Amino acid sequence: MLDHSLEQYLENIQKEIQRILKESLYKPIDSQYLYKAAAYLTDNPKAKRARPKLTAHFADLVSLSYSDVIPIGVAAEFVHAASLLHDDVIDAADTRRGKPTVNALHTNTVAVLTGDLLYTLALDILKPLPKEITDSAIEVVKNMTLAAAIEYNARGKVELSMETWQTIATGKTGDLFAWCGSSAAILANRPEYKLNFHQCGMAFGTAFQIADDLKDFFAKQEGKPRYADIRNKNPNLLLLLLAQEDESFKQELHEIYAKENIAEKEIQHVAKKIKNSPVPNLAFDLLEKKIEEGLSALNVIENSNTKNLQKWISSLYGGFTKRRLAQLTLKK
Repeated sequence: MLDHSLEQYLENIQKEIQRILKESLYKPIDSQYLYKAAAYLTDNPKAKRARPKLTAHFADLVSLSYSDVIPIGVAAEFVHAASLLHDDVIDAADTRRGKPTVNALHTNTVAVLTGDLLYTLALDILKPLPKEITDSAIEVVKNMTLAAAIEYNARGKVELSMETWQTIATGKTGDLFAWCGSSAAILANRPEYKLNFHQCGMAFGTAFQIADDLKDFFAKQEGKPRYADIRNKNPNLLLLLLAQEDESFKQELHEIYAKENIAEKEIQHVAKKIKNSPVPNLAFDLLEKKIEEGLSALNVIENSNTKNLQKWISSLYGGFTKRRLAQLTLKK
């Protein structure tokens, strides 16, 4: 159950998204299709709003009102949505969360232009805030772009280093989470907390990516077929860990990835190997370590109450615990 003030904050985030899109895009008749595409992805009352929520929890720690951080929350949502639009084009994806993607409904051109526009709108929202926040947002977008390029280049590669996986996880998720934290500290005029909030957000972002890799094998995700990372030959922490530990698995995966299309039987075979190995629990241990690392970064804050933040970050577990992982592994 959401705290009432947080619930109101999320409603205000939704209203602000609607206002910005309508004022910026709906009036010029020739850009209405961009408004519709942007609204399709961002104007969703059921959206998780992970980044605005994280921003609100950081605001709590420095006594900022939720209304103060609405621009940061909306900008984070726009940057995140823009990256999804571009990812779907790169992946040639036709569904996201059970719905057709923008590129499937319209064209790749519309998806790319809408993503570009959302990036610029995010930066425009930040104009009234301290320049340091906008400057760091530009750096985040750059790092996200580079991470997407590294991830694309790493597809189908079995011999992937942990350092490369970490670079992808940091760029895809960690940098934006970290920005939400450091921006709250800057806005509150608490520069002494900027680095700690950044470190916390970075660790949480990495944990978020680990959870996503785990969910690809274990969680029932609406609109996303299980084992999508195997099917698309995407870098996944669990595949990387087992390939490093088991030379025969690495060779087998290399042979499977050499094929243009992977048969469903082979996908199931690889998934079973993962589930019957120690790597899911190793990944889970790393997820917990990153969460502890993030929370430890906040120890310097006097009289801080991180209860709500801990409750939010626990949602990364996606309903599964280490014991539940073991049960699911045995079933398969």
